[in-house]
Amino acid sequence: MIIAEKKIRAIEIDILKCFYCPVPKNGSTSLKHLNFFLNYNQMFKDTKISEIIHIHTLYPSQRYMKPYNSLQAHFKLNFLNYHSLFTTRDPIERFISGFNDRVLFHNKLELNYSSNFDKLNFFFDNFDKLLLENMDINWHFATQHSFLDIYKKRYKKITFIKLNQIREYLLNNTKGLLKNRVVKFYDNEEYYFNSSKSRKIHSQIKIEDLNDEQKHFINIFYKKDFSLNL
Repeated sequence: MIIAEKKIRAIEIDILKCFYCPVPKNGSTSLKHLNFFLNYNQMFKDTKISEIIHIHTLYPSQRYMKPYNSLQAHFKLNFLNYHSLFTTRDPIERFISGFNDRVLFHNKLELNYSSNFDKLNFFFDNFDKLLLENMDINWHFATQHSFLDIYKKRYKKITFIKLNQIREYLLNNTKGLLKNRVVKFYDNEEYYFNSSKSRKIHSQIKIEDLNDEQKHFINIFYKKDFSLNL
């Protein structure tokens, strides 16, 4: 269950004629920066507006900023040949990325353990409770399938793209000036927006740090998500 289910909305990327269906930790930050770059031919971080608001405020994944317009979405999907883009990611990789970001980097749980492995053990031991009671953890660790079920109710023609294949997909589906901007964006090393966070995390957790029991837990909880990433 996603606590903020009623607020979830896709992001219209008119220049690509698609509705992007964000899933936390599935490259949503990168896609939002890409959307900005395709429209304005400059990196968001190099603009004055970036000093005032965050990219997630400019392109919110929740409906507190911009009302969901079902009529507009219906018109674009059915008459303007828009499609919906849903990125998938290996569930274990996504889990580790979420833990490093939300628990270690942002310290959303305000844990005082000196060891990141102790934080990891606490997180696994209390995962079910945190998922139900903590809005931030719920949002970033809910299954990909739970987001997909919501998007399916509102958006048609869903195209599934693996996170590590987005660049290839865009290059195959754009041309001219737009394609040149896609190339220019991905040639810029700073599109790896989470890499700066990783460098600031001391002894971040890696997949190989998980024990068999923890891997089994992820395999069971995200069972349906593994089929999405085939």
